[in-house]
Amino acid sequence: MFHSLTRRDVLQDLIPCILLNTHLTSLSRQYPHTKFLRALASELDFMQQDPEDETLPTVLVYRGGELETTWIRFDAELDGGLEGRNARQEVERVLLE
Repeated sequence: MFHSLTRRDVLQDLIPCILLNTHLTSLSRQYPHTKFLRALASELDFMQQDPEDETLPTVLVYRGGELETTWIRFDAELDGGLEGRNARQEVERVLLE
């Protein structure tokens, strides 16, 4: 099924991931004692084979070595989305809850 996607479609789908990565990079500087790890879903065998299945961006939160929370479509958790003036603060708010 992936062969029917154009390069533009793939890049468009990755915009939320790119924006979230930017905010998490900023937060990692603000919280130096917190580990922030980034991985490509395709390298983790996480991405579904069905391109219609919207699973990205996904955020996994571990505390004490245990998986605590999994957010599929993390951007849907944000009041204002990943774009805009307060997006980084909104990402931080959701993660701290």
